[in-house]
Amino acid sequence: MPVVLDADELVAHNGDKFDLKWLNTRLVYHGFDPKPIERTIDTLAIARRRFMFNSNRLDYIGQFLGLGQKIDTGGIELWKDIVLNKDAKAMAKMVRYCKQDVKLLEQVYHKLADYHNPKTHVGVHVGNERWSCPSCGSENVRINKVRMSALGIPRYTMHCNDCGKYHTISQSVYQQYLEAKHS
Repeated sequence: MPVVLDADELVAHNGDKFDLKWLNTRLVYHGFDPKPIERTIDTLAIARRRFMFNSNRLDYIGQFLGLGQKIDTGGIELWKDIVLNKDAKAMAKMVRYCKQDVKLLEQVYHKLADYHNPKTHVGVHVGNERWSCPSCGSENVRINKVRMSALGIPRYTMHCNDCGKYHTISQSVYQQYLEAKHS
């Protein structure tokens, strides 16, 4: 069973429109019954939605943010050497390229993560309460402010004292937070 099918979330750059379709194609080709992968974080989508980079390519964003860059593969010739010629040196170069690509993606993701709401609540995932920090799971949180909706429904913005991120909870979850803090 491919490990990717057990992942809670997948992070990719242009993953929603390219990588997932490619992955599903390869899974079905090799006889796996791919389950729908519903939780993806696409750094390209975050870049387009939240920023105005001159280019949204992973290589450009990595260089712009001072995180590094992709390895130049020289284009389609590398693939030809791997597939047609079964060239071990070409394969080693492709492996280096892929490892660097993953490292760069991880660094870009961490830089952009504050501009993206988590899809998996880490706190609940590790067994903590819903008022815990959805980003790091910590229960070391405090109220930052209360906002009232147009319908008069309060929403509580919480601040995590461990990772520094903010998240919003409902009135009922805030009541659970108060009960836990007073017990």
